[in-house]
Amino acid sequence: MKYAVDEDFIYKNFARNVKTYSNKPSKDNDAVSSCIIIVAIYTGARFSEIAGLTKDNIDLETGIIDVNKSWEASELEFKSTKTVASNKVVDLPQSLIEIAKNWTFGNRFAFEGTTATTIKRRRK
Repeated sequence: MKYAVDEDFIYKNFARNVKTYSNKPSKDNDAVSSCIIIVAIYTGARFSEIAGLTKDNIDLETGIIDVNKSWEASELEFKSTKTVASNKVVDLPQSLIEIAKNWTFGNRFAFEGTTATTIKRRRK
C-alpha cells in the first residue's frame, strides 16, 4: 500500500491500521499480498477471483486480465465466478503493466508463495 501511495496510484493508505496474520511464516507473503491488493485496486475483482488467476489469465502484451474463474480455498479447487457478470476481461492501465512486468508468476496460480499455494483469506 505504501508503494501505491508513493507512486500516486492511491491518495491514502486505507489499510494502514490493518494487521495481517498467517498460520505459517513465509518470506514472500508480503510480496504476494501486495500483488493481489494492487490487482484488486485496478480491476475491482474479488479476492477469490484474483486468487483464481493463472499466468494464462494475465496478458501483459495486450494489457488484459481475463477473470473467468475463482479459487475456493475451503475446497481447494477452482470454481465458477460468483455471478455470470463477474466473468470479464479487464483492460490494464499502462502504469499497472509496467509494475506487473517485474512480477514473477507462479505455475499453478498467478500469485503464489513458495509453497505453490495462493494466499488464504483469513475468516473471522
